[in-house]
Amino acid sequence: MENIIGGILVIITFACLYIQVKGIVNKKYDSSLASWVIWTVIFMFLFIINLVHEGWSTITVFFAIQGIAHVAMTFITYKYVSKTFSKEEITLLIISVVGFFLWIASYIIGLFVTLNPLIVACIGIIGQIVADASGAIPYMKIAYTSPERQPLSAWIINIFVYPVTAYGTYINHESWTTYLFLGYAFLMYGALLLVLIMGRKRIRLSQ
Repeated sequence: MENIIGGILVIITFACLYIQVKGIVNKKYDSSLASWVIWTVIFMFLFIINLVHEGWSTITVFFAIQGIAHVAMTFITYKYVSKTFSKEEITLLIISVVGFFLWIASYIIGLFVTLNPLIVACIGIIGQIVADASGAIPYMKIAYTSPERQPLSAWIINIFVYPVTAYGTYINHESWTTYLFLGYAFLMYGALLLVLIMGRKRIRLSQ
């Protein structure tokens, strides 16, 4: 079952990657360099943490695949969309650093300070969500202002990543904090998909 889940995640991830890359190269879709930089760091960090603590579990494979895809998207965005950050993106990068600081601090606290494990875990997950949300905001803005400049099919496919990964997490009895992150991600990118659909409908009605 774990191999099947891993295979599904590979197919979903690279299907989304292909759609995004093709559209960006053809100047059909917009992208945010800051978003992909932030998301790349997140997934690389998650991959390393889970590899150390969980080994090659379903969630570790998911983070590895996502990390590779996000590195690719960072380079594609840099080459075809933008080689610099806007003022808004710089602000979001700074906010993401704060999130990363809290996230990393939670691990340091867990190693060297005697503190309630729940508090430590909450600090980590808050930092993780702050960092990820900083990357999601530019795409939320694109989805709202220029919905035709985002691939609806890729975001629809992408939303299935989270329940599939959550099932893999369940059967492998992995950390409860993983469920929190996956739940947050499902809601965040589900909201982005909804904004994208509503934006396209708004444009059709205005024509």
